[in-house]
Amino acid sequence: MFLLIFFQNKIKKNQYIFKILSLFIFFCVMALNSGCGWVLVGTGAAVGYKVATDPRSIGTQIDDATITTKVKLKLIEDKEIKAFSIDVDTLNGVVTLTGVVETEAQRIKAIELAKSVPGVKAVVNNLQVKRK
Repeated sequence: MFLLIFFQNKIKKNQYIFKILSLFIFFCVMALNSGCGWVLVGTGAAVGYKVATDPRSIGTQIDDATITTKVKLKLIEDKEIKAFSIDVDTLNGVVTLTGVVETEAQRIKAIELAKSVPGVKAVVNNLQVKRK
């Protein structure tokens, strides 16, 4: 009983650390249940470290990851844009597009697609048009 009260008080005081620890434990359990355990443990540790050192809240990190995924999906679904040559990064709702496209029309279309995703506050255009 004493240990239960002790751990409850520690968890309340250190909820952020507890969340990160829980995430790490989750990845470890998943690793033990799969054939690629050593890869997942390393990935879980790296992700846990990244989450712990990122100044954004976990909620903001998840929102940014969701936005990045939605933008990438829109780029992949578009037949005019070769999405594999475009890197998408999101920081606090600001999407940065980096890479090379074939035409100016593709560059404009990629920016428009990124802006159309809910939650995107702005788009930073680092796309370059390929010279022929």
